[in-house]
Amino acid sequence: MRKLAIATLVCLTLPAQASFFLNPYYSSSDTNFKNGQDVKTTIYGLEGGNDTFTLGFSNRNYSFQHSKNIDNLKSLYGNIHHGDALGDDGWSYFLYLGASLNWEDDFHPTENYNINPNAALTYHYDDELSLTLGAGGVINEYNSKAYPIVQVNFSNPKSDGLSFVLGFPKNTATYRFNQYFAINGELALSCDPAYQLKDNSVYVRKGYIEERSASAEGSLVVTPADQFSAKIGVGYTFDRDIRFYDHDGRKISKARLDNDWNFFVKGSLFF
Repeated sequence: MRKLAIATLVCLTLPAQASFFLNPYYSSSDTNFKNGQDVKTTIYGLEGGNDTFTLGFSNRNYSFQHSKNIDNLKSLYGNIHHGDALGDDGWSYFLYLGASLNWEDDFHPTENYNINPNAALTYHYDDELSLTLGAGGVINEYNSKAYPIVQVNFSNPKSDGLSFVLGFPKNTATYRFNQYFAINGELALSCDPAYQLKDNSVYVRKGYIEERSASAEGSLVVTPADQFSAKIGVGYTFDRDIRFYDHDGRKISKARLDNDWNFFVKGSLFF
């Protein structure tokens, strides 16, 4: 799972397609710390929902060449969201409340939670072009923060031709050739919710691990039927680091990683 703010942006721009959706996903990367140690990362998960809510579960694994691996970082997450028009003058609103629990082995929900409220207003210039302005935040035990939501939306990625979203924290563009094939490109900043490490972790007991990065990706989107869509592509991750915090939220170390390429597969089922 990527940053909650990114998930929010997807909800802000995703058109209603079906009463229920199911999305399995997988990604893998292999890079090095700046000291040369190899590190492999795998992420897989499953999420589902409808126009009002989303629920999901993901698993993340770090495999280090010369250090103890950090396996089975689990995340249970969900959100509720609602948007509607504000009169007939081109304005609409969007409200979002997300939450997640993120842990390694020992489960402490009062310490491993993240709460993510967001609110935004959108002005629709016409049927294709709109501007969204809002604000969001992340509330947790170790590093709460706020951020702006600013994005320009053009057209619908389900329509033939070009569509895009420009803004913070994510930029994406899609060119759809027909109802079956499209290409997609994205550029995003990512700050994953921190996972609480196990009570006897060799890195920091009951502390937290957090990953931050920027990424660019390109993919082929295949939609053979209205009920199924798949995205297959490659990504390039840069400005990436892993940070460790103690139980009180103080940063105790930070390790930079080399830029790397990764492969991902995302599927969507609509019912």
